[in-house]
Amino acid sequence: MIYYCDYAKALERDMRVIGHGALVAYLEMIRHLRSRADARAIVPEEGVLSGLRSLRPNDVVVSTLGPFAFIYHWYRCHSGVPFRIVRDVHTALWSGYLIQEKLCRPSSTESDVVMFQSHYAAEMYGHLFGRSAGTSIVAHPVNLQASQQTLPRRPRRLAYLGRVARYKNFDQALQCACSFMCREPMATFTVAGALRGEFIPDPFATVAGTVPRSVARRLSYVGDLAPSGLSEFFDQVDVLLFPSTASRETLGRVALEAAAHGCSVLSTNHAAGLELFQQGVRCPVAYDSARDFSFSGNERLGEIGIGPWLRMLDGESVPYTPLLGLVRFSWNWFDRILDETAHSNDVEPCQSLPKRIVTDFGTLRAEGDLATATCAFLNSHFPEEAKRWFPGMVAGVGLAARKPFYDYSGFANNMEDFVGLPNAFRISAGEE
Repeated sequence: MIYYCDYAKALERDMRVIGHGALVAYLEMIRHLRSRADARAIVPEEGVLSGLRSLRPNDVVVSTLGPFAFIYHWYRCHSGVPFRIVRDVHTALWSGYLIQEKLCRPSSTESDVVMFQSHYAAEMYGHLFGRSAGTSIVAHPVNLQASQQTLPRRPRRLAYLGRVARYKNFDQALQCACSFMCREPMATFTVAGALRGEFIPDPFATVAGTVPRSVARRLSYVGDLAPSGLSEFFDQVDVLLFPSTASRETLGRVALEAAAHGCSVLSTNHAAGLELFQQGVRCPVAYDSARDFSFSGNERLGEIGIGPWLRMLDGESVPYTPLLGLVRFSWNWFDRILDETAHSNDVEPCQSLPKRIVTDFGTLRAEGDLATATCAFLNSHFPEEAKRWFPGMVAGVGLAARKPFYDYSGFANNMEDFVGLPNAFRISAGEE
């Protein structure tokens, strides 16, 4: 039997959060698990742990929201039932999933599985933590409906999709688009996504007065799109610019969305770029080795060189990269993981960055404290259950922020001091 917490109602009730790529992925996972006859849903409001009491040896528990698989590791230690745990890692250099691994790895068994979205992410965690018991698998099942679209001989309709933020290198995508539009009078640049930082309330304010009016008129912002609006958006796009060097980046779901809709993607050598896109449509990254970066936030790790993008745009066409045929994105592969018929797809070294991350993980507290972490999680989101399972500990955990349980970033950041996670990391000097 497969057990999972069904958080779908909460996610569907507040569609404001669905633009978050990780939450979209979790919602799709829950809906897929609902379709399996051997899967049993746990209603979180009735008890995320209480619903596990009927677990038997060799049953499977799938972690279906955020970096909180450690609660299942605590329950397995507490109950003594040898069930399997399938957890996932949705970010690279962010405290939330690093804390999850810190807490889970000491109690992991050979039957457990950890799913990474990319070889880059798996390599990063291998560098930071070493080998874990269990199986590491690169897998990121997605629901994408491909549409037929014929690319024009010369791409003119450029677009950006995602958080409009400096850590996503949006300013460099804008620079590239404006440079191309100065030479191509029919080119346009359409932006969709939530605005952050200096790009509030106008994503184009940073170039106001520095580009010709003829270019400024062809810049458009269409707001933060819901998943239902993506098909219409991509029907008006030839090439998606994906410039991110964000510290949390592991894959880039927007690139998958673009490929599914027949759009070409101009990417970088950061994160999964080397795994997914051919040389020529990727631009180099100059990582910043002169400063410290925080595990808490989402950091811009470097600058991209837009020269290759401009040369590609100036050509006759931009090559299209079909990504959907890759096994890692299929639900069949996910089902094989649950059924124990999938084998580890060996981590392929993809770039030098993971080995260039310098941080003092030696300060992490030995073994972690699964019980206190689990009590803190329950007390933050399900206080009545915390009292039921940890009656003597609730008053002392000090992490009782009452937030929706899908808003897990704040809780994870609060856990940094408790676990002993280093506050910062650096990138050593070296070649990309």
